[in-house]
Amino acid sequence: MDNHFVIATVIFSFVLTLFTGVPAAAQDLTISYPERPPYYFTNTSGQADGTLLRLTRRIMEEAGLEARYISLSVAQILYVVEHSSKAHCSIGWFRTSERASFARFSLPVHLTERMTLLARRDHRDIFSQHRSLEQVFRDKNLVFGRNMNYSYGEYVDELFRELAPTTFTSAGTQSLLLKAVSLGQADYMLIAPEEAVSLVRASGFSEDQFVRYPLSDLTARNQRRLMCSRGVSEALLERIDGAIEGMDLLEPSTGKN
Repeated sequence: MDNHFVIATVIFSFVLTLFTGVPAAAQDLTISYPERPPYYFTNTSGQADGTLLRLTRRIMEEAGLEARYISLSVAQILYVVEHSSKAHCSIGWFRTSERASFARFSLPVHLTERMTLLARRDHRDIFSQHRSLEQVFRDKNLVFGRNMNYSYGEYVDELFRELAPTTFTSAGTQSLLLKAVSLGQADYMLIAPEEAVSLVRASGFSEDQFVRYPLSDLTARNQRRLMCSRGVSEALLERIDGAIEGMDLLEPSTGKN
């Protein structure tokens, strides 16, 4: 049997379990998150936690909405958002044209720091001659550790399509991708500075094992949003957006779109 079919069947079965047999009051809005500290994760007490998850709770409170929070893999989240007829949102996503074809997006709730390159410290000399991501991508001897389900922002995604760098592709968590870098399966990954320290610690590594490089062409600060299924009505999304606007979450100079 085709592995992709098996995976799709498992995910679909999970969706049916998630959205059937639940009292109506409890299924008004479900919010999912992947395990990605410091943004969102399940803490040692088994509770949904993280900087953006706590912010999302505040947004829901401001909007007068109750929601239940569940941890899902990135693949499960994308499947649920695309196929569920129920009201479901997920935290912290970049808006892309592909995702906008099946999902609704809130106003931005968080502006990331400029992305950097993360590599093993003992490989630091390899990157000394590269000042931009374009140069790194053009070096076919360097292997980019990439999560197949993530967007890295418009500039990086387009550059990736154009230059087709040598790639190690993972469908797992950021921790698994970091492990691939540590083992030499990938030479580098791209990460926001705010995520790097938490990821290294949560993955059981020491900070001095890795080094980050700012690159001259990584200037964009990407906007993270709530990504919602079509089961979220326009009226419900307007309530969420109204709460976001009222909280003035982004820096004044960035505005909202």
